[in-house]
This record gives sequence, structure tokens and C-alpha cells, in this order.
Amino acid sequence: MFRRLIGSGYTLMSLGSQKHYTKQRSCVLFFAFNGNYEAVDEDFDDLLLNFLSLRVLELSFAGIKLLPASIGKLKHLRFLDVSSTRIEELPKSVTCLYNLQTLRMKECDNLKVLPRELRKLINLRHLEIDLSGKWREMPKGIGQLTCLQTLPVFKVGHNDDDGCTLAELENLNLLQGELHIYDLDNVKNVRYAEKANLKAKKDLYTFGLEWDRDEGDEEDGTNFEKLNDDDVLEALQPPLDLKELWVRGFCGSRFPRWIEHSSALRGLVGIYFYSCSRCVFLPSFGKLPSLKKLYINDMRNVKRFGGEWNEGMDNPRVEIVEDVIMYPSLESIHLVKMPNLEEWLEPMTATSFPVLETLIIKDCLKLRITPSSFPSLKTLQFQPITSGIAVQSLTKNLTSLTHLYVDSCLHLKSFPEELLLNNRFLYELTLKGCPEFEGFIPKESHTHGGSSFSSSVFIPNEGLGALQLLDIRRCPKFHVMPNTLPSLSHLVLINSNNRFMGWVSRKLTSLTYLWIQDIPDMLSLPTELLKNNKLLKELGICKCPQLQEVDEKSVLQSFNRLVGLVVRGCHGLKSLNVQGLDSLTTVEITKCKGLNSFPEGVSLLPHLYRLRIGELWEEELHYFPFPTIERGHFLSLHHLEIRGSPNMKSPPHQLQQLIKLKTLLIEKFYGVTELPEWIGNLASLENLLIWTCANLTHLSSMEAMRRLTSLDYLEIKNCPLLKEKCDRGGQEWPKISHIQNIKIDDGVIPR
Repeated sequence: MFRRLIGSGYTLMSLGSQKHYTKQRSCVLFFAFNGNYEAVDEDFDDLLLNFLSLRVLELSFAGIKLLPASIGKLKHLRFLDVSSTRIEELPKSVTCLYNLQTLRMKECDNLKVLPRELRKLINLRHLEIDLSGKWREMPKGIGQLTCLQTLPVFKVGHNDDDGCTLAELENLNLLQGELHIYDLDNVKNVRYAEKANLKAKKDLYTFGLEWDRDEGDEEDGTNFEKLNDDDVLEALQPPLDLKELWVRGFCGSRFPRWIEHSSALRGLVGIYFYSCSRCVFLPSFGKLPSLKKLYINDMRNVKRFGGEWNEGMDNPRVEIVEDVIMYPSLESIHLVKMPNLEEWLEPMTATSFPVLETLIIKDCLKLRITPSSFPSLKTLQFQPITSGIAVQSLTKNLTSLTHLYVDSCLHLKSFPEELLLNNRFLYELTLKGCPEFEGFIPKESHTHGGSSFSSSVFIPNEGLGALQLLDIRRCPKFHVMPNTLPSLSHLVLINSNNRFMGWVSRKLTSLTYLWIQDIPDMLSLPTELLKNNKLLKELGICKCPQLQEVDEKSVLQSFNRLVGLVVRGCHGLKSLNVQGLDSLTTVEITKCKGLNSFPEGVSLLPHLYRLRIGELWEEELHYFPFPTIERGHFLSLHHLEIRGSPNMKSPPHQLQQLIKLKTLLIEKFYGVTELPEWIGNLASLENLLIWTCANLTHLSSMEAMRRLTSLDYLEIKNCPLLKEKCDRGGQEWPKISHIQNIKIDDGVIPR
């Protein structure tokens, strides 16, 4: 006799029809998605009755919509998993499984309610649930499950009289791991929060508290003075050995004593505060010896924090404490969406942030004062900050930086000289939306008076010797760099000054990736740039409307390592020749209205695997001028995306000769009313996608669609006249009912 049985839904159905397995102890059911879920549901009752001795029933990802009432007869069941199913609720008989120890219901998107009499499962140790589905609160009486060890989610009921209150947690002292309490805005009586006695749950290591309020509540007339958030949070003091604390949506005026004097929670490793919008003060965290992560998001009323040793003083910068290390273990700080934060004060100690490696500041527009000592910082990201002073302060003493990301700093003109001199291992530099940033000026430019910059940074040529990734976007004044960047391999230039291209052409010799976009006055790719970078593997040129020639002197044809080429939105381009680029595997040529012929050499690329092409030529064209496919053409093509135009009445018939094609996307053929019959000739096709064909009303014939024996996936998107016809029971359904995976717009048709 088997002790463990694993199989698909249908295999187990056939086994269940036999009477030989009533003593089977463990059965793990993995239902394949290609089954008929409705049939499984109907026969499931009989199936379970033939496995009455089950200890383990694993149904995750089964696709079933319900459990039969007969499950209550599995008296020996210890483990039940219905995660990632379509179940809306469990049958009442589930609460008769008195020996059940684990009930797992994660990612059940249709779940509406938890079993009302869950309290009867007196041996339950692990209730593994999450926020998936539409269930609103815990069932009343859950506090009677005193053996419970795992309860990651607890939702407070809407009604103290017949709902589940925080008092249910009082006797659940065996809880361990994580506990997140939601809907604390439903707490009307603070006494219930006190009875929860969270301090006694000594094995909890992650504790989350969330109030469910919208950002617009204040504008909608919510009277915050009458809220009891302060008292509730004060009463929910966690155990002293807590590792992580999450607070979201708290609308009290300040944090409780157990947070403000958080030195009592000396084991805290992570602190995460979200949307505590009415708090004016942030507690002091600098003395926590184990704190590694600090995440503050959407605390819009905080104007100042830090300077822990002198809080409350009018002038907090008085004296430095020599023998104390502040934030001794902190590794990362995120300050996000703090629009009124002006001052982040330096800790008044000789040593602070000794191991901090990641600092991210976003949407702190008023920030002007920051600490300046981060001896171990590797990643610095800020966006946006209007004050260049804050940027100067943050960066002037850094020595270990490897990644620098700056976005939307409108008044930033330069970095401190020390930033580039002292960070010899800077690996990645990204600048976006800094309209006043002018560039990094070599020392000799200053010596010869060659700079017209209003603010200058002078660095030696080797100042960025380790830089490998440079991403410059929307920095129109940026055009000067050091004389050499010997390690630079990845360069992105978007909406930049065309003068910068001259420097790029002369100085860069190690590029493997180059993306150029939105440079309106660039007429051609500099020949010198191509000659100096024979190691180039990927090249992208996008939205350069004046570009007339990509490779004027055919330099690219000697690039034997180029594997990816994108040319998009270059309407001035008259021709394109990729012949000889035999290493290319991926090519995109789209939205180049000026092309007068199909790009030369594409069909001869021996290793071309993926091709995206279309929206070329003029919109008046009634046909897609795809080249004749001859012997030796498109030998390796497996993935084709082809885009038409408003007047094109059919995809090009030449495609039927692409017998190795596995994926075909047909898009924007507005004149097409019916898919052509030759679609059925694509014997290897596995994925067919049809997008934005507004007048398409019919697929190919039944015979043609049925010839696609390898077709496993069909997607129809933005085809309004075809949508309903392809749904189950629709006019076109018989043509596609054999296809295992069908997606129409955003909906998946269940099998």
C-alpha cells in the first residue's frame, strides 16, 4: 500500500473511482491547469470518500472552485492546503476536522470569508493566510485556538459586539514569527487593545500595525481629534525581543513611549513607517545597537529629525559626544515622500553611520541640511531635491561610493570635487532630469581657461577610472567629461546635448552597450565612435528625427560581436543596411516613416532569432513590403513581431514560409477583417498574438486553425469585433477550443 500518492487531477480521479485506497494516509494532489476544473469539482466528493485515512491533502494551484462537504469526514487530516485556488469559501464541515494542525489559504483571490466556526479546530497550530481575496475580518472566537503558533494576518472586526476584536489575541501566547494586524481603525474600545497583551507573545519577531485610511480622509472631513490612534498604539506594545516593526496609516500626533524610547527594543533590526501623516516628530533610533534597516515613507509633517543627543533644544548642534557610536549597525536608510522635511541633523557624536551602505532619498523637496559623514556608503540615490546645498553636503566626504543615482535635482550644477577624487571605485553613475548640471571638467580645462561653466568641478583624468555604467537623461547642458573613461562599457544618452557626442566619439573605446535617444540635431552616428568601439554588442538609436544615416561609411559591418540592434522613431532615415552583421540575434526597426525599402540584409542574418519590424513607410501603403523569402533566408528566426498601418489589409503572405517560427505577433493591421488561411501553414507556431486589429472579425477557418498543432498560447488584445466571438461559446470558439492557454484582453479563459 502506498504511503504517499502524487498525481494530476485526472489520475487521482481514476484512482478515486476504485475502492482500494480508503486507508491511504497521505495524498498530494497537483491539478494540472489543462484539466477541466468543473469536472474535477463535480467528482471531488466521491474522490475524497475513497481516501478517508488521509493525513495530508495538498490542493494548491489546483484551480478548483469549491471543496465538497465530504471533506469533513477526513477525521485524520492534519494538513490542508488550498492556496492559489479559485475557492470562495470553505464548507462548514471543515470545522469538523478536529485533528487539523495546518490550514493554508494563501493567494486565494476569490476568497470571501473565513470559516465562521474556525474556533472548533482546537488542535490548529498554523493558520497560514494573507490579504488575498475579499474576506473582511477574522471569525469570532479565534482566541480559543490556544495551540495556534502561526497567524501572519489578523483583521479587526467592524463591530465590537459580534465581530472579532483585539481581545481575541489575549490567550494566543504561543504565536511566533510574524503578526500583522490590519484595520486598527475599527478599534472603538482601547481596552481590547490592552487585553491583546502583545508583550506576552515573546516568540514574535515581526510585528505590523495598520490603520485603513485613505490619503483624502482629512479633506473629506475626518475629525482626527476624535481618533484613538495614540491610545491604541500605546496599548499594543510588542515583546522586547522584536526584530521588525511596521506601522502604516497611524494618525496620532506622536508615537507612543515604547517607540520614542525605543532603546527598550534593543533587538530591532528593521523599522518601517508608512503614511503616519500627522506625526511631527520622528523618534530617536540612533541608540539601537542592532538596527540595520530604516524605512520612512509619507510622513509629510516632519520638518526635522536627527541630532539625537540634543532633541528639544532650539540649537541642537552644541557639543559632540566622543565615546558613543550612533546607528552602529545601520546598513540602509530610505527617506521617501517627506515634502516638508528641511533638516536631517548630524548625530552629535564623533562616529555615526559606520556601516551604512545604502541611502535613498525621494520626494524630499525641501531638504537642505543633511549629515555629511557616511564612511561606508556604497549606494546613494536622491530624487528630487531642489537644494543643491543638500547634495553637496551628502556627497562631499564620501570615499567608498560605487553607485550614484541622481534624478530631478533642478538646481544641481556640479558635484564637490572630492566626490570624484575620493571614490575611485565608482561603478555606476546615473543623472536624470538635472537641467543645470554641466559636466565634469578636467583640470587642464580650468588651467587654459577653456570652461564657460558657471560652476566647475576639476578632476584628474583618472578620477572615474572604474566607471562602467553611465546613464545621462534630460541633462541638456551636460557635455564635458574627463579625458578618459577606460572602463566604461555601458552608455545611455537620452535628450542630451549633441556636443557631448563629440566627446563620446573621441574618448570612449570600451563600449559594449550604447543607447542614444532624443538627440534632435544628430544627423548621423559619428564614424569615430563606431571605429573606436569594435567591442560593441548592443546598439540602440531611438527618436532621433534628423538622423539620416546610421553607418555612413559602413563601419558597422566589421562589428563581429554586435548581437542586438534597435532603430526606432528615426523618421529622417532613408535606408538601413545590416548586411554583414552576422552576430545579430535581435533586431528592432520600427516607426521609421522615411524608409523607402525593407532594411537591406535583414533576411540574410544567419543567427537572427527575434525580429520586431513595422510602422515603416507611409501610412497610405496598402500592403506590407516584406521581402521574398528564398533559400537561406531567416534560417534562425523563431520570434517575429510585425506591425502594420491603418490601410494594410493583410499581414504579408511571405510569412507562411517561416516554418521554424514559434512566436508571431500581428499588430495594428487595421484593414484586416479576417486572418488569412496561410496562418495554418506555420506548423511550428507555439504562440500567436493578435493586437489592435480594430476591424478583425474572424480568425482563419476551422481547418487552418486546427492545423496549428503546436499552438499552445493565443492572445487577442484590443480587437473589439473579435473579442466576444472568441469567448467560450462564441462564434469563433470551436476554432480555438483545442488551444490550452487563451487570453483575451486582460482575461484568461479558464480551461
